[in-house]
Amino acid sequence: MNRAVVCAPLAVEGFALRGRVGPFPVVPTGMGPERSTAAAAHLGAGGSRPVLVAGVAGALAPGLRAGDLVVADEVRGPDGTVPVPTAVPLAAALRRLGLTVHVGPVLSAPEVVTGAAYARAAGTGAIAVDMESAWLAGAAAGGPFAVVRAIVDSPEHPLARPGTPLRGALALRNLRRAAPALRDWLAATGERTVLLAEPRSFCAGVERAIDVVDRALDRFGAPVYVRRQIVHNAHVVRRLQDRGAVFVQEVEEVPRGARVVLAAHGVAPAVREQAAARDLAVVDATCPLVTKVHAEVRRYAGRGDTVFLIGHADHEEVEGTVGEAPGDVVVVEDVEDAAIVEARDPERVAYAMQTTLAVDEAEEIAAVLRGRFPTLTPPRRDDICYATTNRQRAVRAVAADADLVLVIGSQNSSNSKRLAEVAAREAPPPTCSTT
Repeated sequence: MNRAVVCAPLAVEGFALRGRVGPFPVVPTGMGPERSTAAAAHLGAGGSRPVLVAGVAGALAPGLRAGDLVVADEVRGPDGTVPVPTAVPLAAALRRLGLTVHVGPVLSAPEVVTGAAYARAAGTGAIAVDMESAWLAGAAAGGPFAVVRAIVDSPEHPLARPGTPLRGALALRNLRRAAPALRDWLAATGERTVLLAEPRSFCAGVERAIDVVDRALDRFGAPVYVRRQIVHNAHVVRRLQDRGAVFVQEVEEVPRGARVVLAAHGVAPAVREQAAARDLAVVDATCPLVTKVHAEVRRYAGRGDTVFLIGHADHEEVEGTVGEAPGDVVVVEDVEDAAIVEARDPERVAYAMQTTLAVDEAEEIAAVLRGRFPTLTPPRRDDICYATTNRQRAVRAVAADADLVLVIGSQNSSNSKRLAEVAAREAPPPTCSTT
């Protein structure tokens, strides 16, 4: 059972939301610390529960206008700070409703802040001030907690001004407009069934590359230089940096005679030549499947074929593969490219693929090429990594039954992006990726 509740300090705030947040009760908790503390004790008596505080507030930061919404990423009060980790996704949901939203600290003061006190409050770095949120946090008793406040007053437009009723009406109107996002947040705090796609984590080629760097550090000590990220995973990169790995963009940044590891995505022959010219001790961590694609491209180009490389031109793996025969390789990024790409001799053509592509998308591109070039030579064996294929199948298997698909990965990871795209094609919205 979802025990989530909306705490609305003022009666008019509760009226703005009552009946608009689905089955979740809107509880009038009263204005100020004392009433908020009493309400929190009552609501939290049965154990932890999701609590969303909604109401109006005063602006402390410049640029906030009447009617703007503030979502607290932390609530500061006399007894300390309460972090609010759900602030960013809640703010995103509110923005999708067309609302102007600011994310930042909210200060809870024991009394109405005016004059010099307003200036002192603004100096704390908080972006808005109220009189209840810090004390109502106790109602959650450690459960999910969120604060959404609509701006009424500011240093330029204090409460004791004739325009306050109009600003208050605007704030309450936007609080009502926020109701669908608030309802979704409350619903999301209930029990969920989590479907875990299987298999997960790294493929064998990535694990091998990471192990290569670890072994080099064990054997030779720090520093060990690594050209580009060994894998597109920020956590792994940070761990290796802490051990003494130094990541560089190009081998020219590596001191002469030092040791350098080539990342899993592979490099062009020119990079190896540059490393040799600097007397670098090269440790090759290229994924064996990427090495296989390089060999295919050399073989096709060596016999005079134009090689269509299906992949993303700005990806490191594609850059390295093109470097095997830059005059003979044409990158094909999508079906639109496939429909217009040309070859020196339409009878002498072959294709290869980036190993981390979405299988269905890559096959669609290849089908267009095969339709235009009947003599097109395919790879002897699949280029797309078997682990990539298996993970995409797993995502498709769970996506149709999931309300939300989360892909945990780095933003620069081709595998992560392709998994998110596969999920988006298979599942009804919303489907999203996170890092």
